[in-house]
Amino acid sequence: MYSGGMLIWQPGIIQAENPHQSIKSSSRGIGGILRFYIRDHFTIGIWGGSVNTSYASAGSENSLLTLGYGGGFAGLTKNFEKFRITASFFGGYTAFNNLHIETQKGNKLTVAFLYTENGMSFSPLLSIDYTLTPRILLTVQGCYLNSEFMTKSFNKTALHIGLLFNR
Repeated sequence: MYSGGMLIWQPGIIQAENPHQSIKSSSRGIGGILRFYIRDHFTIGIWGGSVNTSYASAGSENSLLTLGYGGGFAGLTKNFEKFRITASFFGGYTAFNNLHIETQKGNKLTVAFLYTENGMSFSPLLSIDYTLTPRILLTVQGCYLNSEFMTKSFNKTALHIGLLFNR
């Protein structure tokens, strides 16, 4: 048996740092998950998504940090009538892009820096799925994605809400 689908709404908080400032900002994103269930209590699968956040710098309100992440996970799962609870651990790859704008005049960037980095990321995942029909599930998932950006710690705490298709 498996389930998979889109995690459509992903509000969260990003904490990072670049050479110019600390960044703590709300984020939004979209992603997907595919879970395979092994026997009654184990799950493995793939999880990934794209997240972006804008933040204010000294001379602009338009600086941007984006990331894409994806990889595999393994964990435990348990059914309770119409609910399924899953606790797992993710490990994968992350790609960062940070456009940090120091000064801006109108729509012209006068001093800006573009940082791109790739690295590994890890996250615990906790999901609660509710059965709407035998084939469609509503899922609410929490994550705490950890990585390294610009040799500093990067954290994304988020709540993911989406639909899964069950088989």
